[in-house]
Amino acid sequence: MNNEKLIKFPIPEWNRVVSSDLDSIAYCICYQYNIDSSGFGPYGFNTVTAEKIISKTFVNLMYLEKSDNGNLLLRHVENIRKHGVYLYGNNSRLESLNIDASKYFLAKKKNELKLKKRLQQESLPPEPLILNLLNEDGYISDAINNILCMNLGIIICHNYMPEAGQALILFDQNIISDLKSNASYYKVEFVEVSSIDKMKPW
Repeated sequence: MNNEKLIKFPIPEWNRVVSSDLDSIAYCICYQYNIDSSGFGPYGFNTVTAEKIISKTFVNLMYLEKSDNGNLLLRHVENIRKHGVYLYGNNSRLESLNIDASKYFLAKKKNELKLKKRLQQESLPPEPLILNLLNEDGYISDAINNILCMNLGIIICHNYMPEAGQALILFDQNIISDLKSNASYYKVEFVEVSSIDKMKPW
């Protein structure tokens, strides 16, 4: 076995980025590597093996990012490196979210130009789903549930310290078997702990 671990643990109460009403489905995973004989080692999906497990588990992975003009869009990525929101699953459904967002921001831009020219503005299309995922208080449960109802997966990449480091908050219980299988394939131990406090700090 590698001296690397994939660890599953509950969302910590003291550092909550999603509402407790999602606790029945939400959980975290993190990755530890270069583990010494006392169980200490750095955290993060930084090794080649960790990246292979992620890319093998989450198909059509897309990162929600803000473009230079301030618009939100989903961009295809090979792996998880930045903090924030990732979606995965059916590619056509993911692309439809991008199309909805593009139409909305285009209509909004046209209205801004019409306003400057004192022309009548048109009604905007409904706000795109990806626009409603986040507000000042954190990630919005209704939007997360709407994504899940589309049979798409969502990942929130968040940092915990001093244990866990870069962690992924997941909402799909069915993906656990894939994570276990892919970890086993790459000879990485899969571990479940009852609390983040059960892990070694780093």
